[in-house]
Amino acid sequence: MDNEEGRRLLAASFQTYMRTLVFLGTIAFLALGGALGLFLNSDGTRQLGSFSLFADAAATPDAVRVRLLVFVLLAGFAFMQFVWGLKALYNLTLAQHTRNADTILPYLDHLDLDFSRGIRTLYYLSVLFLWFIGSELFIARSLILTVIIYRFDFMKIRS
Repeated sequence: MDNEEGRRLLAASFQTYMRTLVFLGTIAFLALGGALGLFLNSDGTRQLGSFSLFADAAATPDAVRVRLLVFVLLAGFAFMQFVWGLKALYNLTLAQHTRNADTILPYLDHLDLDFSRGIRTLYYLSVLFLWFIGSELFIARSLILTVIIYRFDFMKIRS
């Protein structure tokens, strides 16, 4: 980025990434904290198991704890993706001073990959929340979300 306009564009991109990563990381952290709180609270687990709209045979407290554990793991993964994205962004701000595209591009790739994985994980985290309401909703929405994500990931760009 040798010219001034390129540096301003990169700085604006950094600000946008920073705000988005912090916002989404906060959402993942709050989801992680809430799920851990429910996981550790036996009364909350029992109440969550009785919340199902369908006659779910797997609404026992142990089954709800398994669901919460999966939710905790997924929320933790999303949080770590956003933290790693922030780390890549920090390294990218240092690498921009080299003014060498071969140094900057790998950090941009890592930042984009972490950001994309974090977003996708939050998508599936929102669908996973439906598992507490009923297994049927969870399966249906997971399939629909997978088709939508697949479509956008492999969509051809029209010129």
